Amino acid sequence: MASDLFISVVIPTYGREAVLCSTLKNVLEQPYPAFEVIVVDQTQTHEPATTAYLNSLKTNPQVTLYTVDWASLPAARNYAVERCHGDIILFLDDDVELPPDFLSAHAHNYQTRDNIGAVAGRVFDRMKLAE
Repeated sequence: MASDLFISVVIPTYGREAVLCSTLKNVLEQPYPAFEVIVVDQTQTHEPATTAYLNSLKTNPQVTLYTVDWASLPAARNYAVERCHGDIILFLDDDVELPPDFLSAHAHNYQTRDNIGAVAGRVFDRMKLAE
């Protein structure tokens, strides 16, 4: 698109290891050109492999890692919002897997509809999915 909206992807996390790393890898594989990832890490101590992966992201200009010494999902989201640079703020849990081109599709909703102020994902009833 001629003018890509800049997306701030906010991922609060607490006590998650492999799923956090997987989610971050998945987000960073998105082909959308204009986004940042802000992680608010409320975990005091990670496994060595997680620490190594998070440290490797410190050189990635798209990723900003914040480590805080408190645990609160709403506070972590607010903390990230105060530090975002995006036209759009996208909140993700630390255990999601995005389909290819998710960020492009998300931005497209805002670019093509003037009356859109917020977009939410689908909510599935886990009990019905188990049937």
